[in-house]
Amino acid sequence: MCRSDLNQNLTFSAPAANRPAGLYRASSAVAGVNTKISWIVQADGTEVGLLTRAADQQPAPLLDPAAGSVVVDGSQVPATRLSGDEQTG
Repeated sequence: MCRSDLNQNLTFSAPAANRPAGLYRASSAVAGVNTKISWIVQADGTEVGLLTRAADQQPAPLLDPAAGSVVVDGSQVPATRLSGDEQTG
């Protein structure tokens, strides 16, 4: 349950995502700069993602969920599928 700006109670539900669909996250220092990458992978395999490096944001490189990692500026960065219980900060 969540509240809207109008103080109305709203309910939200969504079915669980079956692999490889889901939310993925990677975080690593790449070339000395803290880099965070997040992806949403849809059931049909399409994905959208965001790479954040310092204050710069750009589209994330394509993720192959089966490989569990991506290459960013020549560095292999491991990616993890989130279960929904993680604190990502």
